[in-house]
Amino acid sequence: MMTLSYWIAKLKEARLKIKNTKEEGIDMMVKLYVISILSGKWPYKRVPAPLKKKVYEQLELAVEDPELLAELTKED
Repeated sequence: MMTLSYWIAKLKEARLKIKNTKEEGIDMMVKLYVISILSGKWPYKRVPAPLKKKVYEQLELAVEDPELLAELTKED
């Protein structure tokens, strides 16, 4: 017989899997925005606000020149 604690543990496990899948999807979106910005196909100012910080962090890792980073992330 399945106990209540068994089902609670199963629900927590399922919730964790959903959370990890969602985070992986967001990480992939961030990488796609970075690639598009670096290739000149998408301006940084059009990146959705919730993702801007993560996109900026990844751009910092990809671009070593501060002037180029400033150029890629300008929002005017």
